[in-house]
Amino acid sequence: MTKKTKISWSKLSLYEQCPYKWKRAYIDKVRELPSEALLRGRKEHKRMENLILQRQLPEGEPVLSSFLEMYIYNPYIKNIKVEGSELKREYSSFILNGRVDVIVIYNNGKVVVVDWKTGHGEADEDQLKFYCLLALDFIPENFTHFEATFFYLDGGYFSGMKKYSLEDIKEFEEDIIKRCNKLLNEKEYKRKPNKYCYWCNFISECSNILKKYKFPESIDSIEKAIDIWQKKMLADAFSRKAEELLRNYLMKTGNKIINKKDFTKMELVIPEPELKFSYLTKEDIIDILLVTKKNNGLSKEKLKKMRLNQLKELMLSG
Repeated sequence: MTKKTKISWSKLSLYEQCPYKWKRAYIDKVRELPSEALLRGRKEHKRMENLILQRQLPEGEPVLSSFLEMYIYNPYIKNIKVEGSELKREYSSFILNGRVDVIVIYNNGKVVVVDWKTGHGEADEDQLKFYCLLALDFIPENFTHFEATFFYLDGGYFSGMKKYSLEDIKEFEEDIIKRCNKLLNEKEYKRKPNKYCYWCNFISECSNILKKYKFPESIDSIEKAIDIWQKKMLADAFSRKAEELLRNYLMKTGNKIINKKDFTKMELVIPEPELKFSYLTKEDIIDILLVTKKNNGLSKEKLKKMRLNQLKELMLSG
């Protein structure tokens, strides 16, 4: 019997973000090291789990404390399920799975789903519906509706309660089945440049997209507009990667600001295979040199003035 593929929200959203990256991660098994943000997110999730299990309120976080008292420590609650065991929902060719941070079942039949978020990026509402779908096995006989939200721990706010009826979630289920089947039937795994390219460990594998790209004189179709936008996203990511590499190199070697004449003679080798940042000008790199200079305990205003003076000196010396 063929083993069914497990599909979590992160797995599905990664595929829809970029099929090529999904292939590298899940077919080629090239795993990315956990980022600092991911490790901090896990730590924050564990903190929230412990707070709820002990029915405690966090110190110095008034909005979170009020949220916990209103939605999770409410006296009209029948049952609470905190992130732990994996939730599953099985279909003919795949299994949806995931861990929902908090499921709260009220006496009146309402079910509240909460997902803790770190960072400040706005999350996809479909993720809330996905978790409501996984929570269907826990709805009571007197079920009325779901209420679901993201709580952003870093900012101390939540996205507002989204209400979903059983019909809403069943309709979403039909859509998610189609999306999962598309993933399972994928054959090409094309690259899909997007705003997340900068954080992708496989970005160096996408350099050929820009190598022979001829910029069009005009845009005359939505397809061309999308293509140009994707190229822009990729170019932006390469540029930011170049800045990061330059900063790391300069901080590591303790390079000092050099004048413009010296800089034009300098050959800077970027340690990234087969990537050429031809659109990064000398002026751009000089600006990076200025930004990466050590603060030496100066205030932001004094640092800004110092950089402006340095820039004037560079211009005069050039």
